[in-house]
Amino acid sequence: MINKEKLLLIGGEGSLPYLVWERALERDYQVFSIGFSFLRPFPIDFWSEKLDSFSLSEIGKIAHKWGVGKVCLVGKIPKKYLFNQQLTKPRELDLLSGSQDLKDKPLLEKIFYWLQQQGWEIVSPLTFLGDFLTPARVITRSSPTADQWQDIVYGWHLARFLSDQEVGQTVVVKGQSVIAVEAAEGTDETIQRGIKLAQGKVVVVKAARSRQDYLIDIPGVGPKTVELFREAGGSVLALEAEKTLLIEPEKVQRLADQLGVSILGIKQSDLIP
Repeated sequence: MINKEKLLLIGGEGSLPYLVWERALERDYQVFSIGFSFLRPFPIDFWSEKLDSFSLSEIGKIAHKWGVGKVCLVGKIPKKYLFNQQLTKPRELDLLSGSQDLKDKPLLEKIFYWLQQQGWEIVSPLTFLGDFLTPARVITRSSPTADQWQDIVYGWHLARFLSDQEVGQTVVVKGQSVIAVEAAEGTDETIQRGIKLAQGKVVVVKAARSRQDYLIDIPGVGPKTVELFREAGGSVLALEAEKTLLIEPEKVQRLADQLGVSILGIKQSDLIP
């Protein structure tokens, strides 16, 4: 009997954990998955275990029980849960906030360091999702107008700066005016706020960090994000090409075409200096 390589999948919200789970099985991994009951998980219940708190010690016990050698973290865990003492044990909160630096990258680096100290190899979700990276082109029937391109250029430089400063990765722009900036609430909530404030068509730009670490975080959007444009009519979603994930791209393209939304992948070389 062949002993399959064991992978521990620690999943957040959305469909990404399920997609990684599917593809890991296709690659003949034996997959064990941990979810959290307080999140909004993918509706198909594929979790091996569900925890009621974000507990590194509990995760460690489970992983040792299953004898896994590799760990993959994927899916959004909103930062608001890390501020909830009922969901994070005091010992682990001390570990996560040691220097009082609660920015995304330092937080995740501390978690990864702890996992590696336990002897596990960290596997990037891109190992399984590389074909979802946004291509450098317009992927929808409609393309941005000249005015929208001005908003894209303006928004991209701002989004890159904010991403590098660990503030957020998404900005909402209209008429070269910043309508909303992502912080701890996440991409979809930022878009909803921007649409409401602008009362009409907006341009949304999402950029990765200058030195994006794909073990740490992978920016991405999917069909749910495009749905948010419905109430605003035709708009633009510009994603940094080859550094952001476009989840379920065929579904995203079909939905965007129905709504009259332009979606494109952009590189720095595409932008006006």
